[in-house]
Amino acid sequence: MEAFFLKYSSVLLFSGAVALGCYAILRLVMRQRSKENEDWRDPPPLIYKLFKPVVRLFAGEVRSFMSDKQYEKSQIKLSTGGMNY
Repeated sequence: MEAFFLKYSSVLLFSGAVALGCYAILRLVMRQRSKENEDWRDPPPLIYKLFKPVVRLFAGEVRSFMSDKQYEKSQIKLSTGGMNY
């Protein structure tokens, strides 16, 4: 039994890591679903739906690296482009 584990330990660890990563992403997507009524908006493209939870997850971290001036500038650009919501 020890020989089996030693022989396949890297495969078992990798598959466990992949399974844990898939589970974490699924939980993140399910938790980040919007609960507000967005019927008035056009439906977003698929790529946007896929990356929205990831962007929301790291938005706070990215914001901490930005100065207030950079943040305001990006908010103005997003608002001008119609993406301020």
